[in-house]
Amino acid sequence: LWGEIRRVTDYGAYIELGAVVRGFMHFMDHPLFGEVKGAHPKEFMRVGDRVRVWVLDVDVTQKRIKLTANRPSGLPGPRREVKWI
Repeated sequence: LWGEIRRVTDYGAYIELGAVVRGFMHFMDHPLFGEVKGAHPKEFMRVGDRVRVWVLDVDVTQKRIKLTANRPSGLPGPRREVKWI
């Protein structure tokens, strides 16, 4: 899925996946996490950035979608790098 970062918090980013669907990506699930020790999520995630994400979990009762920008290893097909626009 492709989405757009709408809000960055101390813990990660809220990503809009469609007109009424938003998910949350924890900063540790971002490929750039760990490149700069102690970096705040706002240093590598910005509002308006378009990101490719995968759904990790859907909690229907809480109406929450957990996302990751790290491609799950078990997916078939060639692995393509995430292109940050």
